[in-house]
Amino acid sequence: MTSVLLLMKISWRNPRGTLLTALALGLGLALLLVSLGLLDGGHEQMVADGVRLGTGHVVIQSKGFQDTGSQDLLLPASAVLITDNLLHSAAMRPLVRGVSPRLVATGLLSSAANTAGVRIIGVIPRQERTVSLIPQRIVEALYT
Repeated sequence: MTSVLLLMKISWRNPRGTLLTALALGLGLALLLVSLGLLDGGHEQMVADGVRLGTGHVVIQSKGFQDTGSQDLLLPASAVLITDNLLHSAAMRPLVRGVSPRLVATGLLSSAANTAGVRIIGVIPRQERTVSLIPQRIVEALYT
C-alpha cells in the first residue's frame, strides 16, 4: 500500500506529465481495442464467406475421397437416400438450414497459350439457394 501512495505523491509533483501519460495510455488502449475488434470481425466475415461460397458447414463424402480426390469414390445411391431421409427428418428440421447435393469434378483446362487446373461444381440451383451464394453467380442454368 505504501508503494501506491509513493507513486501518487510522485505523480502529483508533475500533473501535466501524469495527465499526458494517462491520455497516451488511454488512447493506446482504445486503438488496441478498436483494431482487435476490426480484425476479429474481418476474420468472422472471411469464415462466413468461405462457408457460404465453399462446401458449407458439413460435407458428406465417400470414405477416402478427402485423401485421394478420386472421381471413382462417389457415394452409393443407398447412402445418399439414407442421408437425405435423415437430414429431412422432423428431428433434424430445427438444426438443418438447407441441404444441397453437389457433384465436384476436377480437371485440366488447356489452350495453345497455357493450362490451368479447373474445378467444376454441379449443383441443383433450387436446393442450393438455401445453403450457399452459388446460385447468385449462376449465369445460365440447365434444368432437366
